[in-house]
Amino acid sequence: MMIDIMKDCAREAGTMMVKHGSLQIEAKGANDYVTDVDKEVQNMLIEKLGQAVPDAFFIAEEKKNNKLPDGEGFVIDPIDGTLNFMNGIPCSAVCIAHVTDKEVLDAVVYNPFRDEMFWASKEQGAFLNDQKIHIADRPIKKALVLTEDTWQGHKEIIRNYAVGARILGSAELAICFVASGRAGGYISQSLHMWDYAAGKLILEEAGGILLEKDGSHACLLGPNEIIACAPDQQDIFIAMCKEAEGR
Repeated sequence: MMIDIMKDCAREAGTMMVKHGSLQIEAKGANDYVTDVDKEVQNMLIEKLGQAVPDAFFIAEEKKNNKLPDGEGFVIDPIDGTLNFMNGIPCSAVCIAHVTDKEVLDAVVYNPFRDEMFWASKEQGAFLNDQKIHIADRPIKKALVLTEDTWQGHKEIIRNYAVGARILGSAELAICFVASGRAGGYISQSLHMWDYAAGKLILEEAGGILLEKDGSHACLLGPNEIIACAPDQQDIFIAMCKEAEGR
């Protein structure tokens, strides 16, 4: 099964992340970096997944990309949370989304530092390792909302609605934390396709929704402002975004 191949690839990538030596780091832009391990992981994933699906397309962070095509392929973030990874903070993940005709069919988000593998296949539910997961069943006033330091909304706005705000530094893990009930929601100002493609399916299979700030369902485009939350709380999250824009 494709999901098993993806899990195996993610575990191999995780081993590369955990056992790396000294890092070679390049600046891609302001506060935007890539390491040699990002590139090595991405090359390995493309090679192994390409063997499984010989005609696959690949959209990946550390390569030149075109728009998402029709047909079968993969959207990859070799290390989501590179800044964490560079600084020895064990909150980063290898992310793989298996896509056919712009629909995610299988997804894996693996944090090797905690040996936590979030995964899902279409209409089969979402899992953390071997345990099925579901979004939290609690009011947002008792939940944490995750965000990014790039989100221009004021953190005090979140605190008007939720118990508090936190930043993980990994978008895909943040979405998976919502899927597993660890957080009540997630807001980010600007995510690329590889930052949320895998998490999107995991969240949806766990009972959540991934939205654009206008309330429409998120598509595999980007960069987009993204909201991850429970369906019955989407109005609250849209209100947070609108309130932030008004300041």
